[in-house]
Amino acid sequence: MFICSYLLGLLANEGYLIISVPYNVTFDHSKAATEVYDKFHLCLDSILTSGLPNDDVSSAQLVDLPLYSVGHSNVALLQVLSGSYFSERIPKANAIISYNNRPATEAVPYFEQLGPLVSQLMPVVEASPVSSMAKGATGNFFIFVYTILVIIFGYNL
Repeated sequence: MFICSYLLGLLANEGYLIISVPYNVTFDHSKAATEVYDKFHLCLDSILTSGLPNDDVSSAQLVDLPLYSVGHSNVALLQVLSGSYFSERIPKANAIISYNNRPATEAVPYFEQLGPLVSQLMPVVEASPVSSMAKGATGNFFIFVYTILVIIFGYNL
């Protein structure tokens, strides 16, 4: 949560309008994606209609702003699903961030019960250069986030 708050704070300090949408965590990802999409667009439509009067920003100043989406973990999943379900109103770009410092057998319930296929694939996955890069990603997470900010937003510390 700290990383997310820190990242949103950096973006807000640079003048980006941040809309953060609360949602009910559930394994019914379709329902959660729909809930987030509906809440987000209700808020966005309200802002685009009325502007931000407390900040002396008119709706005309906001209507053509590009829309970007940033999400970590489950929110990243919900972004992908929302883009698939509601393709008529999707962001210009998504920053999808997800990492895990545990093996899948510990992080995903019943992962080992997927059968022999997983056992056969694990040596191939672990031998992959992507696997070693991902294992080292935890220490480089802030570099990764910074790179995403530079690529998508042109942000520079």
